[in-house]
Amino acid sequence: VASQEEIEAPSSSGEDRARDLQLLLRRHAARPYPCRGECGRSRAVKRLRDARHAASRDAAARHVLIVGEPGTLKSDVALLIHAGDSVRHDAETLPRRRRPAAALDCGRLRAFESKAASTRAQATPLQTSAAAFADTARRKEKRAATLIADLIEALSSIDGGGTLILRDVHVLPAGAASVVASAMRAPAGAHGVRLILTASKPVPELMPPNESESVITVRVPPLRVRREDIEAEALFFLRTAAVRADQPSTMPRGITEAGVRQLQAHDWPGNETELEALIERAAVQQFASDALLLKRQGARVAGNSPPATPPGPPPMLSESVLWPDPRASRGESFRFDLLRAYPLLRKVFRSELWPDGFMRYVVVPVFAVWNLGLLFGPQARDDNVFLTVFWAWWWPGILLVYPLVGRLWCSFCPFMAYGELVQRWRLATGARLRRWPSDALDRYGAWFLYALFAAILVWEEVWALEDHARLSSALLLLITAGGVAGRA
Repeated sequence: VASQEEIEAPSSSGEDRARDLQLLLRRHAARPYPCRGECGRSRAVKRLRDARHAASRDAAARHVLIVGEPGTLKSDVALLIHAGDSVRHDAETLPRRRRPAAALDCGRLRAFESKAASTRAQATPLQTSAAAFADTARRKEKRAATLIADLIEALSSIDGGGTLILRDVHVLPAGAASVVASAMRAPAGAHGVRLILTASKPVPELMPPNESESVITVRVPPLRVRREDIEAEALFFLRTAAVRADQPSTMPRGITEAGVRQLQAHDWPGNETELEALIERAAVQQFASDALLLKRQGARVAGNSPPATPPGPPPMLSESVLWPDPRASRGESFRFDLLRAYPLLRKVFRSELWPDGFMRYVVVPVFAVWNLGLLFGPQARDDNVFLTVFWAWWWPGILLVYPLVGRLWCSFCPFMAYGELVQRWRLATGARLRRWPSDALDRYGAWFLYALFAAILVWEEVWALEDHARLSSALLLLITAGGVAGRA
């Protein structure tokens, strides 16, 4: 894969620049490139691995959009998709060489232009600085659009085509985005260039009208939803840190059980990137403290050579090394891990029965029977057990157990269970779901929910819902209808 520095290096223009890019791409086609696979065995990782394999082996070589939070190593997924695609094409059309590829970081393009803009603004009077920034923005769009167009042309002119990987396309300026959108509308087989885009949020402005048919979307799950994979990820980063430091025998070989529990308790807003930085820092700190201990004990170090290997196996990373203050990392002084205290509960939560099987075979029928009991049973609260349990145990129980189990209730909420069934039925019939209005929800969602809550509270107080079974059932059915409408 040709790097961004080498792609931007040629200073020629016109036919000479196109020839330079072709030579660069051909030269890098046979070179290996570093990338890593997915660590772990969780269901989220298995789905990601299956989606990646499907994208690599796609017979039509459709364009790919990889969406995930920052730090989820989307670039590695893109490289692995290209590697699988190259092997497939090697076996079919190019038996002795790989398909070339070029990778561009759209965020670095913006950073480069912003630095140039700040330098230019300092050299101009204050009253013209705004014009200088506007001029730099226009040049940035033109430069990015020209660079992407030149790469597409260079890859298409090579026998067998190639792959263009664009990282963080959601920060592309409008001029360059129009070039990418135009290339996405054309099938990969039309010009021989397959586009693999990575983004931290959806980019509908770059997608063709028939997105579901011409673009493969791969979603990379964040680290917080696959906590069972954190130990495998941390051990991988620990081995990588040992190789980088050229100390495979003296660096820590593992992580203590308390340290693993601490890692799994963290939410990891920076995902794998944050975990890698923490593990590397802890490994270097542990190695440095061991070397200092040996020096104090009288170990001799010749020149700049590393200290002698301590007797016995190297120590493991402990909780105190990962985070000097555990309370600062978790934001709390006490946490009781139910999954470790009760292995059977952990086994149930990691099985296929949770939550899909539980919602389908338990929550859905129980909720239906509950509403039938409210609609056709006795209407007095003293005579209807469903009404009594609903108002005396259900709603208060949610508030009471929330501090203990958090959002566990959301995983088997009956309101969303019916919405999930309707959504699966629509997808099975070939229907296309409408895009979720994320911008509108971010702006008005909180106020909308507050208004609904206020309306329910007024309805409850004015009509005394806790004493009327049918009205209570109507409340449950209205909330369920909202969940179904949101899913469908």
